[in-house]
Amino acid sequence: MLLLIFFFVAISFSRIQAQLVEQELLRFRAERQTQQPLAQRQKQQQSELEEELRQRHSELGALMEEFKERQAVHGRLELELGDLVLELMNLKQEREELHDQVVHSPEKLMERRDELRVQQKHLDAQLQELENLAASQQKLLLAFAKAVKKAKKAMEILSAHRDQVLA
Repeated sequence: MLLLIFFFVAISFSRIQAQLVEQELLRFRAERQTQQPLAQRQKQQQSELEEELRQRHSELGALMEEFKERQAVHGRLELELGDLVLELMNLKQEREELHDQVVHSPEKLMERRDELRVQQKHLDAQLQELENLAASQQKLLLAFAKAVKKAKKAMEILSAHRDQVLA
């Protein structure tokens, strides 16, 4: 009889324990279902941020490539500008020398002076063009700096989001 009571108590205990386990399982399932939309949203946000980061990275790569090209052009333009400045200085020197010779050959001097004026106008136009290109280079540098800042900000946002998701 005692064995029967013990057996009955053991069965009751295992039923209670099974009910508790099932209740705990239901609670865990309900909790998982409530957290699943949040996890999906976070995963979607992470995917979107990663895609934006990839886009920013490719934009940054394109900007860096354009920047390198413009730097090469800028270097060539600076060399050309230096050559033009030297040529302009030589022309000014030559003009001064010709000015001193006015007394000896006024007609030739007038012709040469006209030629020099045309050359100087041409050089001034080239100098203006180079200055415009230099201003364009400066704008590109500013755009590049902004792109780098945006990419850095996107990286910070992605890192913060990743830390939140992992935490």
